[in-house]
Amino acid sequence: MLRIKTYSSYDSGHKFIIALLIILIIAASALVFKLTKKCPGAEEKCPAAPECPACSLDCSKCPSTIKYQNITNTITNYICPNKRVVQNIDDCEKPKPLATAPKMTNEAGTVIEVVTVKPACISGVNGGAVLFKVGTIPYNVFFQAREEDTAYAERHNIAGLLTKYVYFTICGEGEFGCKGIGDFYIEKDRAFLLRVGFNQTARHGRIEYSNEHIVDTTAGSEYLTEKCSSK
Repeated sequence: MLRIKTYSSYDSGHKFIIALLIILIIAASALVFKLTKKCPGAEEKCPAAPECPACSLDCSKCPSTIKYQNITNTITNYICPNKRVVQNIDDCEKPKPLATAPKMTNEAGTVIEVVTVKPACISGVNGGAVLFKVGTIPYNVFFQAREEDTAYAERHNIAGLLTKYVYFTICGEGEFGCKGIGDFYIEKDRAFLLRVGFNQTARHGRIEYSNEHIVDTTAGSEYLTEKCSSK
């Protein structure tokens, strides 16, 4: 007997659809199982970051969030009179006061009649005025200053006169404009002894010196107390 087996495209397509559905069900079950294990519960939440996995119990996998902020630090330094740079002005070494008392006997037996040294404002700048008066005209008159434990140094020299006012300014570091205002200048933040010399060798065979005068140019001294203004 001859048997003939017929092939139906319907049966083949039906089986293919069934097989595909089985595969999809298995895949969906596996995905649900996977998400169930990894998805956080209501009490656990990942950081709100686009890079964070949508559903993951291990939030350490999320990238760290770094915030950058511009921070400006202002550092103020001070330059001490001795050129030392410090961050606190109190760290500057205070100028030492003169330990040696000024000599007040130089004018004894001389032709010097008057020598005074007083604070003054010179064209809006703190300084001093020196007045001298002598009995006979010297060859020249010179002005000297020294600090503690230093020798006298000449600061100004003029031709001989019987009397005259001479002016000096007190100039700090970098105050170049003030150095040309008076007849001469002395430095700020120092303590000086100032004297005037008279060359009387032609008449009396000697150089005569005035008494010594203290010129304190440190902060708070009488030479800086007055607020001088050019206006």
